[in-house]
Amino acid sequence: MAGGTAWYAAGIAPEVTSIDATWRTTRLVDADGDGLPDGFPGALSTQGLPNVEQRTYDWFAPGMLRAGFDRGAHQIDFTLIGHASHATRYLANATLSAAGIDRDDYVVDGIATWRGKWTNTRAKLQLAWHRSDRGSVRARRRCRAPAAVTLGVRPTTLAEDPQLAELCNDGTFPGSTSARCRSGTSRAAGRAC
Repeated sequence: MAGGTAWYAAGIAPEVTSIDATWRTTRLVDADGDGLPDGFPGALSTQGLPNVEQRTYDWFAPGMLRAGFDRGAHQIDFTLIGHASHATRYLANATLSAAGIDRDDYVVDGIATWRGKWTNTRAKLQLAWHRSDRGSVRARRRCRAPAAVTLGVRPTTLAEDPQLAELCNDGTFPGSTSARCRSGTSRAAGRAC
């Protein structure tokens, strides 16, 4: 081509993984109605609430594109390399609508290089560009329910999970369900809004 040699190389190696998640919630039992959890001050009695299962998909896609042209003493090459990814992580101390956090990452680098090679002289000029972007949002961003990270205290009304709020509210502490419920996750969580 025009007395020179053109070349290129390209590649992509995407991968997708799935994660099965289970949201587990228990509540303290006060069968005798004395305002103290049964078993207090020793081992407290708890009652499990129905588990919620969910599957999420994460992906990662690295890619590379190189092209160049060699002619006589001159070599020019261009490189574009980067990756895009999506992953969901879960918080154990959150209401269902706030438990999942989606993270998207994008990284790209562009490099252009010219090389000159003569009998007694070598020259090189290189330009490089880098861009990265990372964003995290609520996994249920389309959900209209309020998101709340909690530390064992939940309001008596939860728009995204009224069944949980009703089961946990025993009236012991007005405005809070902390007396009866604790939430946690086993590698993930969440009910759809």
